[in-house]
Amino acid sequence: MPWKALIVVAVSSCLLACATAQGPTYVAAPRPEGGKALVYIYRQTLGYFQSAYTPRASVDGKPLADLPRDSYTYAYVDPGEHTIAVKHNFLAGIPSVQLALHAASGGVYFISYQDPIRPGASIIFYIAKIQSFSGKSQPSELQNMRYVEPIR
Repeated sequence: MPWKALIVVAVSSCLLACATAQGPTYVAAPRPEGGKALVYIYRQTLGYFQSAYTPRASVDGKPLADLPRDSYTYAYVDPGEHTIAVKHNFLAGIPSVQLALHAASGGVYFISYQDPIRPGASIIFYIAKIQSFSGKSQPSELQNMRYVEPIR
């Protein structure tokens, strides 16, 4: 029955290819001006056991971008309180995650979204974490990520 395994591998490969970013590799966004703050949102590849669906990131309820694996996008926001959310297609069965961000004028923030699937576990862990950034370096995982255009 090796042909069944071949079919599984072929279908899995197609799903994984569909969920890969195609934009240019990471380039730092221009520094925020006019009192704005810069917010990066990125999704890391965590190996084979990760959702093949592409989640959508939003800022304050407004869609920002769809995030395939190993992708990032960014937005400029006004200083103050913001809600950053990432939501999958309902078919993925992955709950939405959100976090509050207090953005300061001229600040640069990184939001890392991860959606690993733990095989064989009775529970699936989904993680959203936020890191503040001082402006001298960015998280190393961004170096090979590809840019995704914001939704217009």
